[in-house]
Amino acid sequence: MSMKNCDKSIISIYAASMIVGSGVSGVNAILQKLIEEYPEVGSSTVYLVSTIPSLLATLVTLLFGFMVGRKFTFRASQILGMALCLVGGVLPAWLNDPFALIIIARILFGIGIGLMSFRITIIMNSYEDVERAKILGMNIVWQNLGGAAIQYIVGFLGDIKYNYAFLTYFLCTVPLALLILFLREPAAVSETSDTRGDKPKVYPVIILIAFLYAFVTGGYNMMLLNTSTLVSMKNFGSAEASGLVQACFTIGAAIGGLVFDKFYAAVKRYIVGIYAAVFISGIICIMFSKSLLVYALGMALCGFVGITAYPLVCLFAGLVSDKKSMAVSMAIISTFAYSGIFLANYGIRFVGNICGDYIIGPLWAVIVIYLLLGVVFTIKDPHPKSIQ
Repeated sequence: MSMKNCDKSIISIYAASMIVGSGVSGVNAILQKLIEEYPEVGSSTVYLVSTIPSLLATLVTLLFGFMVGRKFTFRASQILGMALCLVGGVLPAWLNDPFALIIIARILFGIGIGLMSFRITIIMNSYEDVERAKILGMNIVWQNLGGAAIQYIVGFLGDIKYNYAFLTYFLCTVPLALLILFLREPAAVSETSDTRGDKPKVYPVIILIAFLYAFVTGGYNMMLLNTSTLVSMKNFGSAEASGLVQACFTIGAAIGGLVFDKFYAAVKRYIVGIYAAVFISGIICIMFSKSLLVYALGMALCGFVGITAYPLVCLFAGLVSDKKSMAVSMAIISTFAYSGIFLANYGIRFVGNICGDYIIGPLWAVIVIYLLLGVVFTIKDPHPKSIQ
């Protein structure tokens, strides 16, 4: 798929990313509202509204990684995925009593998110080298600009009434229409590589990269899950204020995506260490903030790193994975990434049980995680050796 022939196709992918890129965490702004609305189910169960889509996305990417592009098309996976995001996203606006109905809807949403993750494989198989880094970075920009708007809308509508927040996902109709009209299937790998007849491979180094990336996604999601509670504790406001600071997280990520290709080219092997330092600085701003402005600044710094680590991981995967195995490699990375997001809730409980603090304690744990990754990969070059 040449650049000339895929402009509209890539625009449809950008539009999809604007809606589903922050789909898992989009409802975080109303978690405190849900805890208050459903006191009988407990906060850990309420957190499933945010985390259970990640579990389903994990299962879907793992199950379909060996089939998408072979048994059925990438185009079909994107259209079906967006349709499920639309249905599962808006259903809780009406079907929310008992609470289990919200969870069922979020399961449908998670299946959609899992299928939508293969949009990145389309990019990986359609572009090379510098162009690939640029497109991945721009995808992050659009993903987080859309995410910032969604999180603010969720918070705004949630302040009116908690279930109104789910009406936000009617926005899925726009990218769904664009995907149907413009998305094109990437060129068949057998026609563009010398791997004809080969089966997709599972590279051990991809599993290692994905495993480490799970700590990145789990770490920043531990911070995001507690955002609405921490904003309330600091008396900065309610759901709208929480949505605002989470929007700052995604704005930071959008800035990170915009400069990603140039930033990566400038710092190369030291990028992980620099990212870790920036993220830790953001966490410290959040922990010790005395104003909403400082809190928002911390969220922006965390977003600059947390989300833009994904195109970096994709570039690492591109160094070691052939095109025929790319869908499998990206499925493995997505599986571990969503696993980290899903397990973040249990990470909060684990750390809280140890230190007795379920809000600030997990933030210290996140600092330790990023500090270790930063130190190790400042000493050691994080780039895997290309085996292509």
